Amino acid sequence: MFTRPAITPTVVRCIVHRGMGSGGQLRENSLAALTAGLERADGVETDLRLSGSSSVWLNHNADVQDAITGKSVFIHLATDKELRKVRVTGGDGQLYPLATLDQLLQRLQEPRFQDKIAVLETKAAPAGLSKAEKRRYEATIALEQVRSIEKFGVKGQVRHSSFDASMLNALRRFSPDSGRRLLTDPQKALLPQIVAARLRGASFDGFHLGTNHSGGEKHPVSLRTMRALDRLYGAMGSWSTNDPHEAQMQVDAARASRKLREFELITDSPDVITDVVHGRTKPDAL
Repeated sequence: MFTRPAITPTVVRCIVHRGMGSGGQLRENSLAALTAGLERADGVETDLRLSGSSSVWLNHNADVQDAITGKSVFIHLATDKELRKVRVTGGDGQLYPLATLDQLLQRLQEPRFQDKIAVLETKAAPAGLSKAEKRRYEATIALEQVRSIEKFGVKGQVRHSSFDASMLNALRRFSPDSGRRLLTDPQKALLPQIVAARLRGASFDGFHLGTNHSGGEKHPVSLRTMRALDRLYGAMGSWSTNDPHEAQMQVDAARASRKLREFELITDSPDVITDVVHGRTKPDAL
Protein backbone atom coordinates (compact mmCIF):
# COMPACT_ATOMS: atom_id res chain seq x y z
CA MET A 1 0.00 0.00 0.00
CA PHE A 2 1.40 3.40 -1.00
CA THR A 3 1.69 5.94 1.79
CA ARG A 4 2.11 9.58 0.86
CA PRO A 5 5.16 11.01 2.66
CA ALA A 6 4.40 13.49 5.39
CA ILE A 7 4.66 17.13 4.39
CA THR A 8 6.76 19.33 6.61
CA PRO A 9 5.06 22.74 6.86
CA THR A 10 6.99 25.64 5.38
CA VAL A 11 8.37 28.01 8.01
CA VAL A 12 7.30 31.52 6.93
CA ARG A 13 9.00 34.47 8.61
CA CYS A 14 8.55 38.22 8.47
CA ILE A 15 11.98 39.88 8.25
CA VAL A 16 12.54 43.62 8.77
CA HIS A 17 14.55 45.22 5.95
CA ARG A 18 17.73 46.82 7.35
CA GLY A 19 16.16 46.71 10.79
CA MET A 20 14.03 49.75 9.90
CA GLY A 21 12.53 50.03 13.36
CA SER A 22 10.11 52.70 14.56
CA GLY A 23 8.76 53.52 11.11
CA GLY A 24 12.20 54.31 9.76
CA GLN A 25 13.02 56.91 12.43
CA LEU A 26 15.90 54.88 13.77
CA ARG A 27 18.96 54.90 11.56
CA GLU A 28 18.92 51.89 9.21
CA ASN A 29 21.35 49.08 10.08
CA SER A 30 22.09 50.64 13.47
CA LEU A 31 22.06 48.33 16.48
CA ALA A 32 19.05 50.25 17.80
CA ALA A 33 17.08 49.67 14.59
CA LEU A 34 18.08 46.02 14.36
CA THR A 35 17.07 45.44 17.97
CA ALA A 36 13.70 47.08 17.30
CA GLY A 37 13.28 44.84 14.25
CA LEU A 38 13.99 41.71 16.28
CA GLU A 39 11.38 42.83 18.81
CA ARG A 40 8.71 43.48 16.17
CA ALA A 41 9.13 40.62 13.70
CA ASP A 42 10.70 37.19 13.15
CA GLY A 43 14.11 38.56 12.23
CA VAL A 44 16.09 41.29 10.53
CA GLU A 45 17.98 41.79 7.29
CA THR A 46 21.19 43.80 7.22
CA ASP A 47 24.07 44.72 4.87
CA LEU A 48 27.67 43.62 5.40
CA ARG A 49 30.86 45.51 4.50
CA LEU A 50 34.50 44.73 5.28
CA SER A 51 36.61 47.39 6.97
CA GLY A 52 40.26 48.19 6.32
CA SER A 53 40.96 46.25 9.52
CA SER A 54 39.20 43.15 8.09
CA SER A 55 36.23 43.41 10.45
CA VAL A 56 32.61 43.16 9.31
CA TRP A 57 30.49 46.31 9.68
CA LEU A 58 26.82 46.93 8.90
CA ASN A 59 26.16 49.56 6.24
CA HIS A 60 24.24 49.58 2.96
CA ASN A 61 26.53 51.81 0.91
CA ALA A 62 30.27 51.49 0.38
CA ASP A 63 30.71 54.82 2.16
CA VAL A 64 28.98 56.69 4.96
CA GLN A 65 28.60 60.39 5.72
CA ASP A 66 30.08 61.20 9.11
CA ALA A 67 27.73 63.68 10.81
CA ILE A 68 30.55 64.93 13.04
CA THR A 69 33.15 65.78 10.41
CA GLY A 70 30.88 66.08 7.37
CA LYS A 71 33.27 63.84 5.45
CA SER A 72 32.51 60.70 3.48
CA VAL A 73 34.15 57.61 4.96
CA PHE A 74 34.68 54.51 2.81
CA ILE A 75 34.24 51.40 4.94
CA HIS A 76 36.90 49.28 3.19
CA LEU A 77 39.52 52.03 3.53
CA ALA A 78 38.84 52.91 7.17
CA THR A 79 40.27 51.21 10.23
CA ASP A 80 38.02 49.91 13.00
CA LYS A 81 39.29 52.72 15.24
CA GLU A 82 38.20 55.30 12.67
CA LEU A 83 34.81 53.66 12.12
CA ARG A 84 34.06 53.60 15.85
CA LYS A 85 34.25 57.40 15.84
CA VAL A 86 31.76 57.82 12.97
CA ARG A 87 28.24 59.03 13.75
CA VAL A 88 25.29 58.97 11.33
CA THR A 89 21.98 60.79 11.57
CA GLY A 90 18.71 58.88 11.84
CA GLY A 91 15.25 59.99 10.77
CA ASP A 92 14.67 61.10 14.36
CA GLY A 93 17.58 63.54 14.14
CA GLN A 94 19.63 61.56 16.64
CA LEU A 95 23.23 60.47 16.03
CA TYR A 96 23.98 56.75 15.84
CA PRO A 97 27.26 54.83 15.80
CA LEU A 98 27.88 52.27 13.08
CA ALA A 99 27.19 48.71 14.16
CA THR A 100 29.35 45.63 13.70
CA LEU A 101 28.33 42.08 12.85
CA ASP A 102 29.60 40.94 16.24
CA GLN A 103 27.23 43.36 17.98
CA LEU A 104 24.24 42.04 16.02
CA LEU A 105 25.12 38.38 16.61
CA GLN A 106 25.67 39.02 20.31
CA ARG A 107 22.19 40.57 20.44
CA LEU A 108 20.76 37.61 18.51
CA GLN A 109 22.28 35.31 21.12
CA GLU A 110 20.15 36.80 23.89
CA PRO A 111 17.47 34.41 25.27
CA ARG A 112 14.63 36.73 24.19
CA PHE A 113 15.78 36.49 20.54
CA GLN A 114 16.72 32.83 20.28
CA ASP A 115 13.73 32.12 18.02
CA LYS A 116 14.64 35.01 15.67
CA ILE A 117 16.97 35.01 12.64
CA ALA A 118 19.30 37.43 10.87
CA VAL A 119 19.58 37.57 7.08
CA LEU A 120 23.08 38.78 6.25
CA GLU A 121 23.36 40.38 2.82
CA THR A 122 27.01 40.47 1.82
CA LYS A 123 27.63 43.37 -0.51
CA ALA A 124 29.90 42.94 -3.53
CA ALA A 125 33.54 43.95 -3.25
CA PRO A 126 34.14 47.70 -3.71
CA ALA A 127 34.71 49.02 -7.23
CA GLY A 128 38.27 49.62 -8.34
CA LEU A 129 39.85 46.53 -6.83
CA SER A 130 42.09 44.29 -8.90
CA LYS A 131 41.00 40.69 -9.49
CA ALA A 132 43.38 39.48 -6.80
CA GLU A 133 42.18 42.14 -4.34
CA LYS A 134 38.56 41.27 -5.10
CA ARG A 135 39.15 37.57 -4.42
CA ARG A 136 40.96 38.41 -1.18
CA TYR A 137 38.11 40.73 -0.10
CA GLU A 138 35.48 38.04 -0.81
CA ALA A 139 37.41 35.33 1.04
CA THR A 140 38.06 37.58 4.04
CA ILE A 141 34.50 38.83 4.52
CA ALA A 142 33.14 35.29 4.11
CA LEU A 143 35.64 33.83 6.60
CA GLU A 144 35.05 36.62 9.14
CA GLN A 145 31.30 36.01 8.99
CA VAL A 146 31.76 32.31 9.66
CA ARG A 147 34.13 33.02 12.55
CA SER A 148 31.71 35.45 14.17
CA ILE A 149 28.76 33.09 13.77
CA GLU A 150 30.74 30.26 15.36
CA LYS A 151 31.97 32.52 18.17
CA PHE A 152 28.42 33.39 19.23
CA GLY A 153 26.94 29.97 18.46
CA VAL A 154 24.09 31.29 16.31
CA LYS A 155 24.56 29.35 13.06
CA GLY A 156 20.99 28.09 13.12
CA GLN A 157 19.74 31.68 13.35
CA VAL A 158 21.62 33.02 10.32
CA ARG A 159 20.84 33.03 6.60
CA HIS A 160 23.16 34.53 3.96
CA SER A 161 22.25 36.42 0.80
CA SER A 162 23.98 38.30 -2.00
CA PHE A 163 23.47 39.56 -5.55
CA ASP A 164 27.05 38.54 -6.24
CA ALA A 165 27.71 34.97 -7.45
CA SER A 166 31.38 34.93 -6.42
CA MET A 167 30.42 36.11 -2.92
CA LEU A 168 28.00 33.21 -2.51
CA ASN A 169 30.74 30.83 -3.64
CA ALA A 170 33.14 32.28 -1.07
CA LEU A 171 30.56 31.65 1.64
CA ARG A 172 30.11 28.06 0.45
CA ARG A 173 33.88 27.54 0.68
CA PHE A 174 33.96 28.33 4.41
CA SER A 175 30.46 27.17 5.35
CA PRO A 176 29.19 24.62 2.81
CA ASP A 177 26.01 23.77 4.73
CA SER A 178 24.93 27.38 5.35
CA GLY A 179 21.71 28.81 3.92
CA ARG A 180 22.64 30.96 0.91
CA ARG A 181 20.02 32.92 -1.04
CA LEU A 182 20.61 34.56 -4.43
CA LEU A 183 19.11 38.05 -4.48
CA THR A 184 17.37 39.16 -7.67
CA ASP A 185 16.83 42.70 -8.91
CA PRO A 186 13.13 43.71 -9.16
CA GLN A 187 13.95 46.14 -11.96
CA LYS A 188 15.11 43.30 -14.23
CA ALA A 189 13.42 40.21 -15.61
CA LEU A 190 13.92 37.21 -13.32
CA LEU A 191 14.95 34.34 -15.60
CA PRO A 192 18.02 36.03 -17.18
CA GLN A 193 19.34 36.80 -13.69
CA ILE A 194 19.05 33.17 -12.60
CA VAL A 195 20.66 31.90 -15.80
CA ALA A 196 23.52 34.42 -15.50
CA ALA A 197 24.19 33.40 -11.89
CA ARG A 198 24.23 29.73 -12.82
CA LEU A 199 26.61 30.38 -15.73
CA ARG A 200 28.95 32.10 -13.25
CA GLY A 201 28.84 29.01 -11.06
CA ALA A 202 26.87 30.54 -8.19
CA SER A 203 26.13 28.16 -5.34
CA PHE A 204 22.83 28.83 -3.54
CA ASP A 205 19.99 26.91 -1.94
CA GLY A 206 17.24 29.39 -2.77
CA PHE A 207 16.26 32.90 -3.76
CA HIS A 208 15.26 36.21 -2.30
CA LEU A 209 13.18 37.53 -5.17
CA GLY A 210 12.98 41.27 -5.73
CA THR A 211 9.35 42.37 -5.73
CA ASN A 212 9.33 46.14 -5.46
CA HIS A 213 11.84 48.95 -5.59
CA SER A 214 11.74 52.66 -6.23
CA GLY A 215 12.13 53.66 -9.87
CA GLY A 216 12.29 51.53 -12.98
CA GLU A 217 9.99 48.75 -14.08
CA LYS A 218 8.48 46.47 -11.47
CA HIS A 219 8.62 42.70 -11.88
CA PRO A 220 6.44 41.36 -9.05
CA VAL A 221 6.74 37.80 -7.83
CA SER A 222 3.89 35.78 -9.31
CA LEU A 223 2.23 32.66 -7.95
CA ARG A 224 3.40 30.82 -11.07
CA THR A 225 7.02 31.86 -10.45
CA MET A 226 6.94 30.69 -6.85
CA ARG A 227 5.44 27.33 -7.79
CA ALA A 228 8.06 26.79 -10.49
CA LEU A 229 11.01 27.64 -8.27
CA ASP A 230 9.90 25.77 -5.18
CA ARG A 231 10.16 22.51 -7.14
CA LEU A 232 13.89 23.10 -7.48
CA TYR A 233 14.91 24.88 -4.28
CA GLY A 234 14.14 24.36 -0.61
CA ALA A 235 14.28 28.00 0.45
CA MET A 236 12.83 31.21 -0.89
CA GLY A 237 11.94 34.74 0.10
CA SER A 238 11.06 38.16 -1.24
CA TRP A 239 12.24 41.72 -0.80
CA SER A 240 10.80 44.16 -0.13
CA THR A 241 7.16 43.17 0.10
CA ASN A 242 5.11 45.96 1.63
CA ASP A 243 1.68 45.36 0.09
CA PRO A 244 -0.53 43.17 2.35
CA HIS A 245 -2.31 41.49 -0.59
CA GLU A 246 0.98 40.58 -2.25
CA ALA A 247 2.27 39.32 1.09
CA GLN A 248 -0.81 37.14 1.57
CA MET A 249 -0.35 35.60 -1.90
CA GLN A 250 3.26 34.77 -1.11
CA VAL A 251 2.43 33.32 2.30
CA ASP A 252 -0.37 31.14 0.86
CA ALA A 253 1.89 29.86 -1.95
CA ALA A 254 4.74 29.12 0.45
CA ARG A 255 2.51 27.18 2.85
CA ALA A 256 0.94 25.22 -0.02
CA SER A 257 4.35 24.04 -1.23
CA ARG A 258 5.37 20.41 -0.69
CA LYS A 259 9.12 21.08 -0.92
CA LEU A 260 9.76 24.56 0.44
CA ARG A 261 11.37 24.48 3.89
CA GLU A 262 11.64 28.21 4.56
CA PHE A 263 10.24 31.46 3.22
CA GLU A 264 11.61 34.83 4.38
CA LEU A 265 9.36 37.76 3.56
CA ILE A 266 11.50 40.89 3.87
CA THR A 267 9.56 44.10 4.44
CA ASP A 268 9.82 47.78 5.35
CA SER A 269 6.35 47.59 6.95
CA PRO A 270 6.76 45.03 9.73
CA ASP A 271 3.76 46.03 11.82
CA VAL A 272 1.31 45.30 8.99
CA ILE A 273 3.11 42.43 7.27
CA THR A 274 3.91 40.51 10.47
CA ASP A 275 0.18 40.33 11.21
CA VAL A 276 -0.49 39.01 7.68
CA VAL A 277 2.31 36.42 7.90
CA HIS A 278 1.03 35.06 11.21
CA GLY A 279 -2.64 35.16 10.29
CA ARG A 280 -3.62 37.80 12.80
CA THR A 281 -5.30 39.87 10.10
CA LYS A 282 -6.41 39.61 6.48
CA PRO A 283 -5.41 42.23 3.87
CA ASP A 284 -9.03 43.20 3.17
CA ALA A 285 -9.46 44.11 6.84
CA LEU A 286 -6.66 46.67 6.70
